[in-house]
Amino acid sequence: MNTRCKDRSYDNFPLSVVALRASLALVLLSAGAVLLFRVHPWGGGAYIALTAITFAGIMAQGCSRCDYYGSTCDNGLSRLTALLFARRSGRGEFPRVARRYLPALVLIGLLPLAAAGLNLITRPALTDVVALSVYLSAGVLVYITTRRLACPRCKMNDVCPLGRRMANAGGAPADR
Repeated sequence: MNTRCKDRSYDNFPLSVVALRASLALVLLSAGAVLLFRVHPWGGGAYIALTAITFAGIMAQGCSRCDYYGSTCDNGLSRLTALLFARRSGRGEFPRVARRYLPALVLIGLLPLAAAGLNLITRPALTDVVALSVYLSAGVLVYITTRRLACPRCKMNDVCPLGRRMANAGGAPADR
């Protein structure tokens, strides 16, 4: 039996989910920074800066409009957002904001892969193989936890572009 995801959402995500997802994201971004650092020290720094700027924008524009603002969301950013940015109105603007930051998120995801490819072709080292393995493993785990633990229980999955696709782990649309 399929029930609407909204009917079974969390008001506050359990800290175990937040800790797992935040840890995986930190591992993913750290491995990505290592891969870009191996290309050039400025590459790792630029990757960290791009990630920080992107997430600051997401927090200021998206998280500040989220139903979880000031409470516990799946990744823990909502509480941090409440400390740094004022609440914004316009829950309906959330999808537009999410789409605006999608290209930067894709770039953040693909840059480490390009760096790993470059490193493995030009100067192969065990460090690159290990970092790439960690990066890919963490990426797969982030996807699985998003699909299984976050989106199905999120109060925003009815307006979130990602949530609409991933909310029901069984594949049923969230609006049924």
